[in-house]
Amino acid sequence: MSRRLLVVPLLAAIALGSMITIQDSSVASSPGGSKLILDQSPLLPTDETDSHPSWVQGVVRLWNPPPLIPDPPDMADYLLLVAWNRTAAMSLPRVDHTATLLANGKVLVAGGANNKGTLKSCEVYDPVMETWTPTGSLNSDWHQGHAATLLADGRVLVVGGLYSPPASCELYDPQNGTWKKTAYLYSGTPFVALLLRNKSVFVTGGLFSSDRCFLFDPVTEKWNPGAPLPEPISISKPVLLQSGKVLLAVGVRPFGGTRSLVYDPTNDQWDYSGSSNLEHSFRACPPILLKSGKVLVADGPKSELFDNGVWSLINGTGASTSSLALLQDGRVMGGNTDVSNNKAIFVFQEGGGWSRDEDMNVARENQTFTALPNGKILVTGGANRVDGPLSSCEIYTP
Repeated sequence: MSRRLLVVPLLAAIALGSMITIQDSSVASSPGGSKLILDQSPLLPTDETDSHPSWVQGVVRLWNPPPLIPDPPDMADYLLLVAWNRTAAMSLPRVDHTATLLANGKVLVAGGANNKGTLKSCEVYDPVMETWTPTGSLNSDWHQGHAATLLADGRVLVVGGLYSPPASCELYDPQNGTWKKTAYLYSGTPFVALLLRNKSVFVTGGLFSSDRCFLFDPVTEKWNPGAPLPEPISISKPVLLQSGKVLLAVGVRPFGGTRSLVYDPTNDQWDYSGSSNLEHSFRACPPILLKSGKVLVADGPKSELFDNGVWSLINGTGASTSSLALLQDGRVMGGNTDVSNNKAIFVFQEGGGWSRDEDMNVARENQTFTALPNGKILVTGGANRVDGPLSSCEIYTP
């Protein structure tokens, strides 16, 4: 089921976009004070990770109503849309996995781990059918906390894992659903692998400090060294700029410092470009490129924007943000790793900062966020303190 819908009788005129909070009773109040009576028939079965009762509680939006409804006689019932909806669960619980959007619009989930250890198994999610299908397994069981990148030819490159020195690398072919080993990366596991405009893949900075970067050639399937960094960095999280250059501002520096590094793949050269206001270390999310061309760095209660070498502080979420996803309207959605409320979701809008959005159905951290072609966000797996690693998945409708 792609969305959970409540049918309610309308007892008063309601403006477009008004919000209605469903409480622990059969009656909910609209902002204007008028009453809506809920049909309390069961909507969806619950599962072991669902703390909700059998009828939906949460914040709901009017689903495509006219701007004002002046109590028309033929419109007794209206459909309300819940922003977060469960979709099919994965075949196994997973945390520290990757979820990569394929060229065909499906999502490849690879590797990760659960209570039984590191996983080789992989599966593919079809957002149209809302189903998971098993696909070929990885050859190595090192791929937990690895990096994954969609190549220009439609294949997926998986690099390393938390316990994979040197970094084991594999290529996935979606045409036949199989993996094959490719050249090892002997610099340690990167946390982010970026597809450059020249179709090569850029990596740098594993668990240990290094001034080395490497480029994967998808034609020869080999790693080639790039120009050394001006200073060593570990646990780095680079981001591709609109110019095609690479910004490196998040990472652990042995001697501290906030100067930003920019790599130009055209001439294989590093330069400094401004200084951030904060030292962004391993706690920060991988930075995300906004539609305006600026870069957002979310680092718990503090966030910064990078714009052409200039950094500016902005309000943070007030909580540690685990991962980010860019919505089609240009906003950015982030999850929460605060154990007090792992369901919390925050949304960033340029010019308006962060704001709290509707909570997920299931508390989770270290989940993946994947932007789908239809504008929705697929959330997979993760873990919480009660259930451990999760197989459950959710869909967010902006």
